[in-house]
Amino acid sequence: PNPLPKPDQTAQTSSRGALRGLETPRAIASIEHERENPKQNMAPSLQLLIIAYTTLLQRATALRPPPQVLVVSGSDSGGGAGMQADIKTCAALGAFACSAVTALTAQNTKGVHGVHGVPPDFIEAQLDAVFDDLAPAAAKTGMLATPDVVAAVADRLAAARVPLVVDPVMVSAHGDALVEPDTVAAIRERLLPLAAVLTPNAREAGLLLDEA
Repeated sequence: PNPLPKPDQTAQTSSRGALRGLETPRAIASIEHERENPKQNMAPSLQLLIIAYTTLLQRATALRPPPQVLVVSGSDSGGGAGMQADIKTCAALGAFACSAVTALTAQNTKGVHGVHGVPPDFIEAQLDAVFDDLAPAAAKTGMLATPDVVAAVADRLAAARVPLVVDPVMVSAHGDALVEPDTVAAIRERLLPLAAVLTPNAREAGLLLDEA
């Protein structure tokens, strides 16, 4: 039978096996040090194992899937607001954005040239598809143009029981009303009780408080 390897050879072999595919300049230098100093190889071998463990831990952390965030809002063709801005924000913060589009807009930096609302039943279909396959850790709502849309979104989010950020898009930065009073009432009654965070501008806050 083949003789058992000496202790120093065992340590050296196990250390190199742990580092297979994880070679770094520091690890290679440590291996060379072991070869040149066989009588002092225990400390470097322990060091190699630490390097291997740290490298594996870093790789595992890097491979961890990002948290998912559900964005329920209107599309801004200009890319500066709405769903496009929300998705960019999620990506910048390391989150994965899934979505349900509530309205399509034709707009740019000069103004809004057209709005096409998405039917409530299709918004429900988008939300059902997301919750059937994905697991959002949080959700954010934006433009919800009608009471029926508010009700559809509120029903699905209440059932999902995810932390919710409500951005009640109701008044433009120039002070123009974007929704009808019955939609404001629906947001106040159906969506606000679900909110963990509320982000109105000053005019929207007045509408929600019925002070506008």
